[in-house]
Amino acid sequence: MINSLTDEESGASTPKTAKWIISLLLALYFMAFIGKILKNSDVYQWDFRAHYYAAEMHEKGLNFYDRTHLWKIAKIPVEQYYCYPPLAIWFYRIFSLFDFPTAYNIFLFMKCIMLAGLLLLWQKEFLQKKAGLVFLAFVLFAFNGALFTDFLAGNISLVEQCGLWLAFFFFLRKKYPAFCVMILLTSMLKVVPLFFLILLPLSGAKKKYAYFLGSAACWVSIQAASYFTNPMLFQGFLGYFRGIANLEWRGITNPATYVFIHDVLKVWGEAKDFMPAAFLLPSIFALVAIVVCAVSWKAYRRLQRVPENRRNLLMIFLVCMVFALLVPRFKDYSYLLLLVPAYYCLMHLSSDKGGVFLFVLMILTIPGHANPPGMEAVSRFLWQFYPLALAYLTWILILRRIHEESDRIPINT
Repeated sequence: MINSLTDEESGASTPKTAKWIISLLLALYFMAFIGKILKNSDVYQWDFRAHYYAAEMHEKGLNFYDRTHLWKIAKIPVEQYYCYPPLAIWFYRIFSLFDFPTAYNIFLFMKCIMLAGLLLLWQKEFLQKKAGLVFLAFVLFAFNGALFTDFLAGNISLVEQCGLWLAFFFFLRKKYPAFCVMILLTSMLKVVPLFFLILLPLSGAKKKYAYFLGSAACWVSIQAASYFTNPMLFQGFLGYFRGIANLEWRGITNPATYVFIHDVLKVWGEAKDFMPAAFLLPSIFALVAIVVCAVSWKAYRRLQRVPENRRNLLMIFLVCMVFALLVPRFKDYSYLLLLVPAYYCLMHLSSDKGGVFLFVLMILTIPGHANPPGMEAVSRFLWQFYPLALAYLTWILILRRIHEESDRIPINT
């Protein structure tokens, strides 16, 4: 189904005129969306607003982790605050060189350029130039509009994706020092990309453990220097992790496995009028994590039968899926990470399996419009975790693809 819509694999290629029209419509749609953000600087890019004024506080020598002080300066809700490592503030200091309206526009256009670069990188290096117009539409709308959410929020998730996918590019090219540098730089903005160093010990690189341990030691040294330079700021950053533990973000804004289990237990307790034992949440999550890791490890072992070029690509996708399923905080815009793995799976589905996939998606979208009789509350609840369900489905498709490759079943490549 998807194969028939890609540029290179369609038997009867789409007329060039139709391609231009579709491309123009998609471009106009996206431009209209960007125009809406530009015209409403007081409404959108709220994350950027908080971080911009945090950078101004840093310039004045103030504690930019102080939510109350930031709220007074930026005039933003107290739940919006600076939540990145102290060193990341220097990224925003670049924008604080300009007044806010100018910085607002620069940041938005910078992300547009990054998106264009990512699209080229994804199609050329990870999808083998087989993705066409369908992929562009997929990027715009997949995973509950993760891309739109990132642009509306003014988050740096797209910047994070640029760093990660450049790192993955270097990993595929076996340029491991460059891979390590990109992961370290990206983890200066958000800590969690450090997880992807796990690709090194899983790879066939001769010095993989040296690269892995050296990168980890470098990151620890940088954070230690940050702490000793300004302990107060570092303590403020650690306070952000308490927000994660307290689940400040839930439901559709943070559709993560850990949050899903928490909310299921909460709904169950409210329905039965009791408080679930505190140990249930970490215990159930640990069980899910063990299952995901065990099944994924088995798939990794099967990957050793696959030729190295495809093995490394599938290994990147597999690690991305494990990360997405198990990280406690995986916000709605974080699902940008899964766009390429998901589309890769769709490209390799036969038409009948593609129909089953779309059928599942149609069932999952029911709560977004009309709730089935007698299941209104259940439907509303499940809709909050619709992207998470798609993530698990993508994980299953990745596992299936690995099995196909390792068994050398004749399939489309």
